[in-house]
Amino acid sequence: MGFFDKLKDVAKEALKESGGGGGGASTGTRAGGGKTSDMEMLAGLVGNIMKTWGSTGPADTPKWQNTNIGQVGSDRDKELRKAAAESEAEFTGAGEEPGLEIWRVEKFKPVRQPKNTYGKFFTGDSYVVLHTYVNPGEAKHRYDLFYWQGAESTQDEKGSSAYFTVNLDDLLNCEAVQYREVEGSESDNFLALFNGNFAVQSGGVGAGWQEGGVPFTGTPDKTTYSGDSNDMIGARIPKQLVCVSDESGELQLSVVDEGTTVSKSKLHDSDPFVLIVGTPPKAEAVYVWMGARVSPQERLFCTDAIDCFLEQLGVDKHCSVTFVKEGKEPPQWKAYVV
Repeated sequence: MGFFDKLKDVAKEALKESGGGGGGASTGTRAGGGKTSDMEMLAGLVGNIMKTWGSTGPADTPKWQNTNIGQVGSDRDKELRKAAAESEAEFTGAGEEPGLEIWRVEKFKPVRQPKNTYGKFFTGDSYVVLHTYVNPGEAKHRYDLFYWQGAESTQDEKGSSAYFTVNLDDLLNCEAVQYREVEGSESDNFLALFNGNFAVQSGGVGAGWQEGGVPFTGTPDKTTYSGDSNDMIGARIPKQLVCVSDESGELQLSVVDEGTTVSKSKLHDSDPFVLIVGTPPKAEAVYVWMGARVSPQERLFCTDAIDCFLEQLGVDKHCSVTFVKEGKEPPQWKAYVV
């Protein structure tokens, strides 16, 4: 059985437990009739994870292995997940040439957007944005991978955008640096992709098309970074390094170091870590570091549950978030974690 088949089975179970969390019933049909699609079942799974986290609170939150997502995976999980990404026709050719590519979540599917719409986003939608580039003197392609979530986008769409981001990263052999972007708090790195032609319009794929929106034309007042940046702004800002662990049997967020820099000796490769740059709630940036032995299930869980992490850490959920992999850390991470 392939990864996506397993995921569907888990999603069916999630729908059964949640009474139809993604719009479907436990039998694989919608409450109003008709078959539940694969992605609707996936959305039910994502919604069930969020409900599990949100309903229990920090004191008695079960470790992620005890949620439905803990059932997913095998020794061949990485290969299977890449195969699932390759089977997504809309991702065909992704990252093969330098430039920008954008997909919008439409009815639980990633739909490639025409180039003449780049920079126009709808508040009721969620998107995946891939920036492929080559550094001077290199032949290797590098990738910045963003998922942008509109303020009025549904939880299912937001969950799907996070899932597709991980899915597409698998297709790119896990070489991408991932960023979560929230409407109204977009990072400078993201806005720079559109050369001042970024606009958010009302409406969305499920709400019809409405003209309007205000383009971004201002000068950014703070600096964020791409994977090859040497920018050292933020070196004097206080930071906290937080371990995400379930070793005790419960999911816990524990501060392991703090200061203007934090020690890389506090990291270990079996757990994710969160680096908060700045003083909550208005942190300048957040990084989620994934150790080499962090499982694909944990990667997916952390990507989707980041808002829950930020809430428990007292950080504004609209903060810019960058996902970092061990051995592929960008320069600013190396400047902060020494």
